[in-house]
Amino acid sequence: MTNLFYLIYGAVQGLTEFLPISSSGHLVIAQTIIGLNLKGIALEVTLHVATLIAVLIFLRKRILGILKDAFSEGRKRRLAWRVILAVVVATVPSALVGVSLGGFLERTFENIQIVGICLLITSAMVLTIPFLPKKEGTIEEFPWLGVVLVGTFQAMAILPGISRAGATIFIGVLMGLNRREAANFSFIISIPAIIGAALLQLPELTTGERAPAVGLVIGAASALLFGLLALAVLYKTVHRGGFALFGLYALVVAILVLAGFFLWLNGQLHTAFPDTFPISV
Repeated sequence: MTNLFYLIYGAVQGLTEFLPISSSGHLVIAQTIIGLNLKGIALEVTLHVATLIAVLIFLRKRILGILKDAFSEGRKRRLAWRVILAVVVATVPSALVGVSLGGFLERTFENIQIVGICLLITSAMVLTIPFLPKKEGTIEEFPWLGVVLVGTFQAMAILPGISRAGATIFIGVLMGLNRREAANFSFIISIPAIIGAALLQLPELTTGERAPAVGLVIGAASALLFGLLALAVLYKTVHRGGFALFGLYALVVAILVLAGFFLWLNGQLHTAFPDTFPISV
């Protein structure tokens, strides 16, 4: 694989990781359509770390503020520790699903039809966000039911085609967070999720083909820069309420994926049963 590939793949990972259009879904589509095959796990781990750094840089003031308040006194300290506990609680569903259903989830990444259906679900959630009532809830005051539901929707986003950002922002706003705080909580809870995903892949680092060091550096730098760009775009979208563009994009991709799947299926059936399925593709 050329250095250009690592540059492009890092850019795609950085953009789709944070925009509400599903990075995993796009990876499966690329693997199916253009035969993209990532040998070895080092590149995936490296890009996970790069996107983690992007979140830490972009939300550094919010994160440092929470940590600072955690060691202060009085109400600030109590609210900061409530946020930290909320992050832990919201992370539990993903951890349980990832550990207990790992084999099943891996098989879903081989099914383009699942990706199409999940992209339809993503589209529905993202297109609904602008129509939800505007509320002014903050993470510090977020009810525990909302925390659990955000964590559950994050776990659901392990399926390829479900956008983690789209799903968690949608349910966060629905449960009372203002749009910016919903985005903040979504990306803060992505930190342990990204770390967990990378740790689960570490045992596989010794197997398979290893990517060259130069390629890993290029991919990581690309993922970091485009990840920061994606976060900036998303927060502008949150401010302006322009989620429709992302929802429509996911809808179009879902329709194309499902239409392509059924056209392929029709061709396969025509080959196997020419008299029963006379329409060739």
